[in-house]
Parts: sequence; structure tokens; C-alpha cells
Amino acid sequence: MKIYTYSFVCILFFLSQDLIAQETESKNNNATADIEILFPESQTKAYVTILCSACHDLTRVVVQQKDYASWDNTLVRMVGGMVSDEQFDLIVGYLTDHFGPENPIREYPLNINMLSKTVLLRLPGINETVADELLNYIALNGNITSLDEIRHLIDSDDDWNAISRLMVAE
Repeated sequence: MKIYTYSFVCILFFLSQDLIAQETESKNNNATADIEILFPESQTKAYVTILCSACHDLTRVVVQQKDYASWDNTLVRMVGGMVSDEQFDLIVGYLTDHFGPENPIREYPLNINMLSKTVLLRLPGINETVADELLNYIALNGNITSLDEIRHLIDSDDDWNAISRLMVAE
């Protein structure tokens, strides 16, 4: 009887470890998908997000402010000969254009009270009008203490769900 009990406990342990691993992987995939919103659309976006997320969280990329030479050096170290010269140049160009010295994203998660219009416009469901309304709301009412305060500004539930996972109100 003890052998069966021990075997049963071992099976439960290994099954639970597998479920924990699946849940962690699912959360990581959702986090990666969420942060990909901050990567402007282009044909090169897929190269960048797949290549970078293979080794580390995309948060490391989103907050960078590197010039062309710095991104070039970083990519030489990280990807070496894994991509063609043409792909390499496209990736360095994309990273420099969107996560270069003028990158407005300084921290992640995004603090809604500290976002510039440029950052807001990178988010789904936020166009010029919504960005202006949001900035005016903060100017008139002070810092947002709960994201629920601005829920009415975003029409789509999908857009709201995506951006609300990227932001905090502090």
C-alpha cells in the first residue's frame, strides 16, 4: 500500500510541475504579446520580436535609447551570424528608428501619468483625439490613480485589455 501511495504522490507532483511550467509559459507568452504592441508595425517587426525574445524579455529592448553604432555592436554580440547581412541591417535600422536616442519610452510598465503623446500614439485604440483627451484629463484632474478613470476613452474592449496590461497608475 505504501508503494502505491508513494507512486501516486510522485505522479501528482510531476503533473503539478508540468501545469506550473505551462502556466508560466502562457504568462510569458502573454507578456511578450502585450509588449509587442510597443513595437511599431513594419515588415522588420517580426524579425526583431522573434529574434530578441528568443533570449530575453522584450522589455530590455523597449526602454533602450541606443544610436545606430550601439545597436550594431549589441546585435553583433547577440546574433552574430544568425541572420543575413540584409536582415541584420534591417534590424539595426528598425531598432535605431524606434528605440534610438529619441525613444520616448523610459520605463516599463508604462506609468499613465508620465506618458507623452508620442508614446500614447503607439498604443492600440489611441489616436490623436484620444491622446489629447487623455492628456487634457490629466491636466484638469491631476494624476490618474486608477486606470478605470480613463476606460471610457478607449472604445474597443480588445484595445483596452491590451493597453491596460501595459500601464500602471501611480
